Amino acid sequence: MEKGQKGYIDHKKKLNLGICIGFVFVIILLYVIGLLVFKTRNNYCTLVAVILVLPFAKFLVNLIICFRAKAIDKDFYEKIRATNYPHTDFDLILSNKQNPVSIEALALDNNTLYLYTRKKIDENFLRTNIKDFLSNVKIDANVNFISSEEKFIKELKSLNLKNRDEKEIARTKYLEKQILNMCV
Repeated sequence: MEKGQKGYIDHKKKLNLGICIGFVFVIILLYVIGLLVFKTRNNYCTLVAVILVLPFAKFLVNLIICFRAKAIDKDFYEKIRATNYPHTDFDLILSNKQNPVSIEALALDNNTLYLYTRKKIDENFLRTNIKDFLSNVKIDANVNFISSEEKFIKELKSLNLKNRDEKEIARTKYLEKQILNMCV
């Protein structure tokens, strides 16, 4: 499953949970084998087990981030799909300088982002982080936050009425690619 698809957060939770359980199993197994074979804690098996704690911690952090994120409601997802607007992404976790932010739906148009989330967020902080990230790839984008489902749907319907040339479509796809690069 790719970033931006509905169900990505749940998929990421299951994947990271499985990997974390696997790491715990391997770490404990290596430690026990080292104790049984060498009759001491000071052995290569224990060393490898200790080294494996670092990648385990990375996956554990990702798991915690995914558990804090909110996935999009099925009804709202269906309403968005009914608009037939092509440049939408769902279940995103935007990384930034302080803490990751869960974005349930994202719509892109030329150089404008429309982000929907039910959670209370510091909009100015996140807007600045997104603009800083995009400025590194030479994109100047407008960032709009919408906290109402009705307003988000209304915005998508108005975007759907626009006529776009190939250049605008290409720019929108490039912007989408860069935003997905910013996501966990």
